[in-house]
Amino acid sequence: DRSAGTAFSLTLTRHLGSGHRTLYLSLGEFTGLGRLTETQFETGISDVLYHMKQGTPEPEQIHRMIRSHEGIDLLPPFRYADDRTALTGEDYSALISLILRSTAYEVLVIEMQGFAGEASEVMDICDTVYIPVGSSRLSVKQAEEFYEYLELSRREILMQKLVRVSLPDRET
Repeated sequence: DRSAGTAFSLTLTRHLGSGHRTLYLSLGEFTGLGRLTETQFETGISDVLYHMKQGTPEPEQIHRMIRSHEGIDLLPPFRYADDRTALTGEDYSALISLILRSTAYEVLVIEMQGFAGEASEVMDICDTVYIPVGSSRLSVKQAEEFYEYLELSRREILMQKLVRVSLPDRET
């Protein structure tokens, strides 16, 4: 359930933010964050990536894009799903490095919705990768398949970073 994963990510951001400057990034599409915060985001990740491709954006540009909601700092997500699909893992890695280099944030909580392609490269540069798993039989089996894939593809280093988080199944 995507909403359970998002709820976990936001809770983790709030928790880590009590001791470290923490920024939440959702690298998926249709995140619901604009509706949740009742905000029409005018700028966000797409704009930072655009400025990166034009040359390094100024730290002030990034700071102006960051929004706060209920104690959580976030860089607004993609406004258009097509923006996300045009990017590579290198683009995401460069974005993460730029934010850590150009801002006072010490920790980034990055929510991704899948593993293939660019998500794999992002996980490779992370210190910890949380895998939220629901309690339903299907959710458990999906996690088992993911772990089996990592074993078969010899991703031992990534496997050592994984922290499985059991989430209750939620009614929608």
